[in-house]
Amino acid sequence: MAALSTVLASKSSVPYDVLMTDSLSLYAALDAGLLDEVSASSIPNIADLYPQLIEGQSDGHIYAVPMLISNMILAYRRDDIAKPNSLKELADPKYAGKVGLFSFENSGGVMTLVALANANGGSVENIGPGFTEMKKIMSNVVATTPSTVGLVQLLERGEISVAPLWNGRTMELIDRGLPIDFSVQSEGLYTVLNHFGVVKESKVKDAAHVFIDKVISPEVGAAIATKLYYGTANRKLSLPPDVAKKMVAYGEKSIASLKIPDWKIINKLRATWMARWNSELSR
Repeated sequence: MAALSTVLASKSSVPYDVLMTDSLSLYAALDAGLLDEVSASSIPNIADLYPQLIEGQSDGHIYAVPMLISNMILAYRRDDIAKPNSLKELADPKYAGKVGLFSFENSGGVMTLVALANANGGSVENIGPGFTEMKKIMSNVVATTPSTVGLVQLLERGEISVAPLWNGRTMELIDRGLPIDFSVQSEGLYTVLNHFGVVKESKVKDAAHVFIDKVISPEVGAAIATKLYYGTANRKLSLPPDVAKKMVAYGEKSIASLKIPDWKIINKLRATWMARWNSELSR
């Protein structure tokens, strides 16, 4: 988001050639007209991306391509609690003083709210049920944080025992030997994507195309999955069994099951939701 703010503030002399955004900030970039159109003719690996993951489209044209798939799962300390099954369950009194959450500044906080709304009769256009469920959970919350590192540290130190957290960060804790495990909440595997786009004002667009084509290649995707456990958007990604078993988004079937919120609508409503969050839920 900081890079996007820099570009928005310096349209006449943009210091970047390639802009990386998450799903939420992507639509701010598109609305501002910051990104140049791209295609498989300039970035060949676009042809191998899962079509449903290409969020950076407008009127049939592509302005940004997906690369990293971040999934929200329930990370928990198995030395303190049993496996949780849903986000809604975090309101149970047995979790009193044990829950940590992303605040609304983090897209993880936005996704938690949307997931709760969708699972309880609401939607992005009717977010009220999400706030109703969040209020119930808040009675068990120790801390909220806008920082992924902050939430990881709370879990690592045992200051919380359960939190909706990114899959890659959770696997990192497990690999380090901490008593951490995870479950995929019954509300579904909610997802935010990281995208790359070429800034319109770039003077080296050919080089930017080459860079992005490399970044979204299956070879780079395999390296990221091996080191960070995040999925990538290329259908030709192939992983060894020991890596594949640690992935939550890998292969046609799991990609098809991903819950991808309507970030375009969320981008328009986020300020209103933020005000309500600060009024009703801030700690």
